[in-house]
Amino acid sequence: MDDFDIIQIESISSLWDISDKDMLCTIYDDCFGNNGFDITNGGEEFIVDEVANVFEKYVKNGLLILSRHKETNKIIGFAAALPLTKEVKVWNTVQNYLADALSYWYHADLGVMRQYRRKGLANEMAEKILSLIPSNRIVMRARVDNEGSIALHKKLGFTLLLDAEGQKITQWVPAKRKIGKIIADERIFFTLHKN
Repeated sequence: MDDFDIIQIESISSLWDISDKDMLCTIYDDCFGNNGFDITNGGEEFIVDEVANVFEKYVKNGLLILSRHKETNKIIGFAAALPLTKEVKVWNTVQNYLADALSYWYHADLGVMRQYRRKGLANEMAEKILSLIPSNRIVMRARVDNEGSIALHKKLGFTLLLDAEGQKITQWVPAKRKIGKIIADERIFFTLHKN
């Protein structure tokens, strides 16, 4: 990926030196707002300050990397992780299915703007964030219909998290859609044990 730099963000001030709230919301919306998933409901709606708070949470509590295009200096992707206990709704859903749950980190976000996809950048960022996580136990969550994310994470060694009866662990996540309704979508969980 000669055209892109991957930058680890280590402070809130460095985050806002590199980007701004509007830019991050635009990128987040491009990655997740209408990502080919829920087109009939107009995709998920994101609020600038809420997205900024998410990114600040990653910096304060865990890890955040941004991908920047070398020629334009434009931020075009991101990946984040934090201790699983810092993501309470996820923690509450999966803690009873994980041996030594307190040692897990949560691979929380991975996004690449649509025009820069299919160039290996998501894979490179995922590998980078996974290498930075200070635990060898990681959990991630994906929409059941996000085939790209599921395929990428399986390629990286993630396996589906199952309960004692062999059933997938699911979570319904409500979100405001661009059409004004709150609609929940189904998420499934995967785990990785790094060597």
